[in-house]
Amino acid sequence: MASVRLPPLPVLMTWPKPNYVNPVSQKDLLLGFELPLLFITIVVVVLRAISRSVYSRLAIDDFLMFGAALLAIALMVVTCLSVEHGFGRHIWDVQLSELEPAQKVRCINYYKSYIRVV
Repeated sequence: MASVRLPPLPVLMTWPKPNYVNPVSQKDLLLGFELPLLFITIVVVVLRAISRSVYSRLAIDDFLMFGAALLAIALMVVTCLSVEHGFGRHIWDVQLSELEPAQKVRCINYYKSYIRVV
């Protein structure tokens, strides 16, 4: 667990007491945004592919959009799966054993976002 960096002790002392039993979570809100957006993304991309293949031919912009949609879908899936590793909870309600997997997921999201920008 050497890869996880904790805040300095004065900052840790200002945190409230952790609640590992029933922590306040934004899991439902996170999934409530991500899952409909995932569905809308898939529907729009499929409808565009169908319309472009029926009324004209697929061009380079369509393939670029398919690639961007695949990366966006991958980011949404990882975000939805990351709620099991502490995403959506306050940092003081996340156990130390969950911090390392959360850091790995955060790193995956960072690199996927970087690829989408480039």
